[in-house]
Amino acid sequence: MFDKKTITSLLLECLVYICDFHREQAWERWLSKISNGMSHLKTKALAAMRSIARARTVEAFEEKVQLLKDDEELWGQSLFRKWFEKTWLRQHKVSPFAVVQYNFPHLLLV
Repeated sequence: MFDKKTITSLLLECLVYICDFHREQAWERWLSKISNGMSHLKTKALAAMRSIARARTVEAFEEKVQLLKDDEELWGQSLFRKWFEKTWLRQHKVSPFAVVQYNFPHLLLV
């Protein structure tokens, strides 16, 4: 089994796309962990993140991200903000729907 870094170093033009199930599972686990301090905001955070993940255009994606950043209750949680920026926003290349729209020739679903 190869990890993302190995795959992208071998297949330079390959886009790695995490499936909805594993993305949701990672979000659920992180938000449920008491030490992350987000269990009381889990439902609200999941709704915001799902909205971002389901954006159908890059513009809609950016708009949804801005809505999350404008939410003081969520974005004011420093652990959440750092985790979401580092783990998810930094990894963002293009909306998943845009990948389908533009028909990238090298797409790997994990």
